[in-house]
Amino acid sequence: MSRTTDTGRGAWMAFDMAVDAWTQPDMFDDVLPAAFWREIQLAAMDQLDEIAAMREALA
Repeated sequence: MSRTTDTGRGAWMAFDMAVDAWTQPDMFDDVLPAAFWREIQLAAMDQLDEIAAMREALA
């Protein structure tokens, strides 16, 4: 099992935060639209996919 990188940790944090804010907007008194959080979620997913591909290529 490989160690989680700072990039991976940051991507997971962004993903979790975006999912929470996007799926439960009433819990986050936020002025940002749901589409903003959806874009953050998609960007985090892209980053996590790149990390997985890099690990697979190095294995």
